[in-house]
Amino acid sequence: MLASTGMEDPAFEVPLNGYTMLLRRVELDPVATGVEALAGRHIANTAELARALRQVPVADRAPTWELTVRHFGRRTPLTLAAAQIGLDALRAPVLIDTYLARLPG
Repeated sequence: MLASTGMEDPAFEVPLNGYTMLLRRVELDPVATGVEALAGRHIANTAELARALRQVPVADRAPTWELTVRHFGRRTPLTLAAAQIGLDALRAPVLIDTYLARLPG
């Protein structure tokens, strides 16, 4: 996620302690679809996903995005998605809820 995606649009950049995470279209579209299907939140513009992620505390941004991609984008059950990235199963719903609370609607 730290390499160029071909989408040199700052709307898809998320700052991370001196680095910039570039959200990729291949992740954004499935996440938007999954958020709508699983959480009932319509994402009118995928830039909203990056905007919401920028509002998450800096230390939580990378794990939140990876968890979001696995859970919403790939439809992996949340506890399995957490285990796949080495995240505590109790922390995963907190990260997801924090992120969803920052999405519009």
